Amino acid sequence: MKCIIAFSALLPSLVFAGGDYVSGKVSDFTGNDGEYSFTFAAERTLVGLEACSVLKVHVTHKRVPWLSWLPFVHSSHPTQEQTNMAAVVLKQAAEAGHPALFGYLGDGLIASGAPCTFRSHGLLLDDNEGKELVLSFYDRTGASAHTMFQRTLEDSRS
Repeated sequence: MKCIIAFSALLPSLVFAGGDYVSGKVSDFTGNDGEYSFTFAAERTLVGLEACSVLKVHVTHKRVPWLSWLPFVHSSHPTQEQTNMAAVVLKQAAEAGHPALFGYLGDGLIASGAPCTFRSHGLLLDDNEGKELVLSFYDRTGASAHTMFQRTLEDSRS
């Protein structure tokens, strides 16, 4: 019985550690050095954000957590360099008018109060079958959440 209770308590955090991404158009891209704003018109709504087909995203990079230097702690929170590299992909998509893959990992997009407007603390460039994918982070999600997301991508390919 204790095992069932422990698993039930853990289950919401496992679901929460997931993420979603979708193809869409990037517009109104502005910013530099870890501070970015853009609008993303999704081809379908993201899981958990079903009320929003157009997202306004404000990115303010927050540094990698201080405890990530410990040998047994690994944070997958993106560095400012990773955030800047991912932002370049979004900016290029906006300038060229071609679709981009954008999504979130874990608690990656936080509502800011205005409808369909979200805050992010970092961006990570990933790969999906040779296509660049930009993921938003907000809080530390840990390496396990990113690994879980990668496995989900691999499973969806099979």
